[in-house]
Amino acid sequence: MLKFDTAGRSTVDFFANIFQRYENRPLEHADYNFPAMCLLEFAMRFQPHYRKPRGEGNVDQDANDEVPGRQRKTIIKLIDKSEIIARNVTAAVRVPYFVAAN
Repeated sequence: MLKFDTAGRSTVDFFANIFQRYENRPLEHADYNFPAMCLLEFAMRFQPHYRKPRGEGNVDQDANDEVPGRQRKTIIKLIDKSEIIARNVTAAVRVPYFVAAN
């Protein structure tokens, strides 16, 4: 997806996608073996973490803190300083069905 400037008129950059996050995964982590993890497992277990905009409360809070009863998830920093969090339930990854003859 394209990232637009604040006026919404021109493109500034591209948003990161799963491939870029996978390439920037940390080399060492206490809970996960990222170097041995394949792209499919990475996509199933993690999702991007976005901070709240400044006008919507405390910047340091996770977006999941609004819902009572949920525990704060551990934020994992990637090499490019973006952040991901582990999913509570692994996602089902869908891939298109290709036929070699077509």
